[in-house]
Amino acid sequence: MKKIHIDNTTENRIREAARKIFYKKGYAASRTRDVAKEAGISPAMLNYYFRSKQRLFEVIMLESLSHFVTDIEGMLNDENTEFEYKVEQLVLQYIDRFTAVPELPLFILNEIRNNPAALTGKLPIAEMVKNSVFLRQLSQRADRSQLGVRNPLQFVMNILGLIVFPFIARPVISGSTAIQKMEFNLMMQERKTLIPVWVKMLLQN
Repeated sequence: MKKIHIDNTTENRIREAARKIFYKKGYAASRTRDVAKEAGISPAMLNYYFRSKQRLFEVIMLESLSHFVTDIEGMLNDENTEFEYKVEQLVLQYIDRFTAVPELPLFILNEIRNNPAALTGKLPIAEMVKNSVFLRQLSQRADRSQLGVRNPLQFVMNILGLIVFPFIARPVISGSTAIQKMEFNLMMQERKTLIPVWVKMLLQN
């Protein structure tokens, strides 16, 4: 059998094309011919690199989840920074990432809902958060406040909701209030400052 030379430039172009198609359409509605067309190659060439749509999707999904989670793992477990600083960095990094790729949150949400066992098994998100310095610091802060939070993960879900929900609900928000892309992005930039303030106020109650 003739050996196929793997060109990293072509492979990266396929990944970028697949990311664009999958983010826009999701797994079920995407076709390999659409990815090949977007990448400017033939379907046969795409098959040389990624054999099947399932294999290509797994690569893109794992990369997306990795960017969503592992980029902040070091920050969450930094013993030398305070909880408030971690919140600020969490908000900053996620809002910047979602502003740059606004399709990402809804894509991940939909695909995890469609196949939770296969995806969450590859990245132990819950374990990472439960064992983090960030959660330990939050527990200590909650104990000193009047929150009475039995499970600190409740508070973590609130923080993530404040960050992620506007991007997921963007079509509804923009459609109902005629908010343009630039105005929406300005609102998200403002939330970089507002969310840490809201979190601090809750912990001071």
